[in-house]
Amino acid sequence: MELGVVSQGETKAEAQENLKEAVELFLEDNDEVIPQNPSIENFEIEYAV
Repeated sequence: MELGVVSQGETKAEAQENLKEAVELFLEDNDEVIPQNPSIENFEIEYAV
């Protein structure tokens, strides 16, 4: 499932935390997009130094 949510941060950890918050806020307002049997996928985040 692709949500089209983006975020950023000063560090990798901050970017991940900001993205988590952005997804949570998106899903609060769009709960109908949550599938009945969701799967969890890990991914890597690239960032500029």
